[in-house]
Amino acid sequence: MRRYINILYCVALVTALAGCQGKEAVPQVYSDEYIRFFSGGTTRAILDGSNALDYNGTTSTIYDYLTDFEGTIMSNGVQTTHTSSDVFKYFSDGISYPGGNGAWNYTSGTSYRWTRTGTHNFFGWMTADGSSGLTTNGFFGAAPSFDESTRVLTLPSKTLTTASDQYDFLYSEVRQETEASAGGNPVPLLYKHLFSALKIEIQNVSDNAEIVKSVQTAFIYNTKTASIDFSTGEVSYSGTSQSNIIPALASDVTLNKNDGMFLWGDEYKLIWPQTPSEIESAKILINYCLASAPDETITSTIELKNVRVGGRLLTETGIEAGKKYYFLLQFKNGSIDLDISVKDWYYSESVLDFSNTSISAQSGNNTPFEGILWLYHEDGTTITKDVDRKLTMVDAQEIIRGEFYVASPYNGRWQVSMFPMDAAGYFVIEPNSGDITRDMVENDNGRVQFYVRANHDIEAPASAQTVHFTVSIYFGNEWHDANSEFNRKDFRLVRNPN
Repeated sequence: MRRYINILYCVALVTALAGCQGKEAVPQVYSDEYIRFFSGGTTRAILDGSNALDYNGTTSTIYDYLTDFEGTIMSNGVQTTHTSSDVFKYFSDGISYPGGNGAWNYTSGTSYRWTRTGTHNFFGWMTADGSSGLTTNGFFGAAPSFDESTRVLTLPSKTLTTASDQYDFLYSEVRQETEASAGGNPVPLLYKHLFSALKIEIQNVSDNAEIVKSVQTAFIYNTKTASIDFSTGEVSYSGTSQSNIIPALASDVTLNKNDGMFLWGDEYKLIWPQTPSEIESAKILINYCLASAPDETITSTIELKNVRVGGRLLTETGIEAGKKYYFLLQFKNGSIDLDISVKDWYYSESVLDFSNTSISAQSGNNTPFEGILWLYHEDGTTITKDVDRKLTMVDAQEIIRGEFYVASPYNGRWQVSMFPMDAAGYFVIEPNSGDITRDMVENDNGRVQFYVRANHDIEAPASAQTVHFTVSIYFGNEWHDANSEFNRKDFRLVRNPN
């Protein structure tokens, strides 16, 4: 399987200079190596995840600021003298991918050499997507404004709709390199996503046929502006307008039992990130009726502030840039539930090795991990998954053992939790988290075990309470959600009344 990695590589090529060099009292200002840009590997850059930055016609703007440089140098076309305390632009240029895995070309045709002293600070942003033909200026309706003194890029206000062009605007991290640290090797420049992405599905798992009349959002910002500070790496957003982001249904839709539909097809669409405080007011409104009572319209309002993702309220995290959000609205007997799963848009640079029964980093299918979660009864017999996803029943005395394997990363944390929270209180997970260590991997094949039992500290429920598992792995300074890869919809435990 092809692994996609979010990297644009800068490669310093050694170019032999003709002629002999005499001895100098002062070291040369420039190195003999030229700074060149190549595409090394591919980048999950475009919204559908199938295209890459190394596509013929894709262009980017690149800046290089020098720090700790001392001496006289040609920068901005002018010979200037600097002390080690100065910070100044060494060059800025466009680069374009010519196709065929060749070197990215400087738009100006100029070449730039590494300096013998000082630290280079590289950064940039995409200006055109060769795959779709869209450009940054055309998508935003005007050119972004870049202040070279503060290194802040300000993007024009943009209204995102599911019907508009989907231009996945990318900007890079700031990468610091010296000639010595580059050493002729690739210099990774990680590109990041300015936007979030959303996909919405409606399912009917109730015993009744439901007629969906409309689905709308309220108090979600669909118009914002953004600024990127390349001196600090911080990105700020400012909302200017709130509007429904879901297109109107062409007509009423009847969903029989086990029927489902996507609101704009089985694909993700761009949305602006939403801050935790903005989520406080955000809502989804569903107008529907029972097929048996078509004249009695019901309005159900779901407040996003009450929804949990991976055990955390959405008001704690907000809707973050660079992540894909899958909203699943389910008609159930007497209620409509919203389940949200989140996947990273890009993949970690970490090299991960896994066995067939372990958490596995994957690419090409929008899942960062896959694996097998095994559940066992207390007597050791395996709990199997029926094709119709029947519930596994747990009485008040039974203990369920869960097990999965982690071959890598060697150091990190795992966490198992349950949702929804109101039902999870009737269960106890022991333990619900722990460390992944090299010894664990080498001595026990990376096996992780946990146990689930009824919570006897609270009164038994009056009706059956169903919970799902969420499994997360922490590495690369963030939690990675592995819900769907652990068969969340297949393993559901029920606590019955005593």
